[in-house]
Amino acid sequence: MGKILTILFLALATSTKAQTLRQVFTLMPDSIVPLLSKVNREDGMDYLDNDMPLDVTNKLGNITTISGEKNRYIDINTASKAWTRLMLLPSEAGDTLICLVKTVSIDKARDSQIHFYDKEWKPMNTSDFVNMPTVESFMTFNDSIDEEERTRLTKKIDIPLIEISANYEKSSGHENDAPTLTFKLHSPAYMNEEDCKLVTPYIKDNIKMRWNGNRFEH
Repeated sequence: MGKILTILFLALATSTKAQTLRQVFTLMPDSIVPLLSKVNREDGMDYLDNDMPLDVTNKLGNITTISGEKNRYIDINTASKAWTRLMLLPSEAGDTLICLVKTVSIDKARDSQIHFYDKEWKPMNTSDFVNMPTVESFMTFNDSIDEEERTRLTKKIDIPLIEISANYEKSSGHENDAPTLTFKLHSPAYMNEEDCKLVTPYIKDNIKMRWNGNRFEH
């Protein structure tokens, strides 16, 4: 009997620590996505619970689309060139961790910012949960290219534009899908044609990191 009570207590403690996607979204501070009101967010979740997207009139009188996958993530598309994805990360501690990715489209390129919050929407240190790739992370040179030439080519990418896609994916060696970040370097889109041809052959298609319950890792 005592063992059963202990199990029930632990289950209750975990459930009170964690929050649902609906709770997190409706309690999100207005400063995170200023164009949406709490009523907009609540209406969006009502539709999302029924696997339907919703177009709402935002505070500027324009249309914002709220969509996503129930219990996994929410997409907030405020314009054709800007969007936000909110995802909950399952924590080994049983607490709620929020991952927010904001992306903008700049001509043919995209650039993203990633933020992490606790269940009270208190900002967390990004470096605690992911080591962000740099331009160097995307470069892959063969042995015939010496160090000086590698440095010269890498320096041609002087503005790091990196798109971050957050999703649930399966990976080799893992039975279940899990939150995954995919990083893609968009810097060549703004470079002149000559430099673009020089560096593109040495750029990785993408970099993927999988959530392990504590942080994103390769």
